[in-house]
Amino acid sequence: MNDYFLKEIKSQPQALRETFDYILGEGKPQFLKLRDFIKKGGITKLIFTGMGSNFISSYLPYYILNQYGIAVEMREAGEFLFNTFPKIKQNCFKDTGIIIISQSGESGEIRELLREINAIPIKDKPLTIGMTNNADSYLAYMTELQIYMNFDKEVSVTSKSYVCTLLLLYIMAKTIIGEF
Repeated sequence: MNDYFLKEIKSQPQALRETFDYILGEGKPQFLKLRDFIKKGGITKLIFTGMGSNFISSYLPYYILNQYGIAVEMREAGEFLFNTFPKIKQNCFKDTGIIIISQSGESGEIRELLREINAIPIKDKPLTIGMTNNADSYLAYMTELQIYMNFDKEVSVTSKSYVCTLLLLYIMAKTIIGEF
């Protein structure tokens, strides 16, 4: 294990503090908007998508929200894009929110998935929620709601993003069910 990776692991508590400060501050309205879309009947199903640890982190809200009767699916971004994305776009995502998770917001599959989603006619288009650490990313620009991980730059893969994503998704799920 190199020294830099260990340094980043040791910086996880600070990254979590930064993310939690964001949740309590400027991020809170985004969580409340998502909750309101669901509570007011606009969104009846959520699809969580991402790659690697971002996809795996979706298990946390998946289990919480399903226990409260909210329809939730998980689709790995590459599989979603290449194997399960609907060919017929009419009514395919009616009343659906798609939560796209990517630390960089720039990976090829995420960019292509967003192009496919944004090509759907507006009346059938799902609500898109981007969860990223990069406010200047393609993901941030191409989604309707943005939720930021808000931690300092990450050099080693998932050294900080995994724990911060878990925190964001936990708070998101708790906000949706009215417990935060």
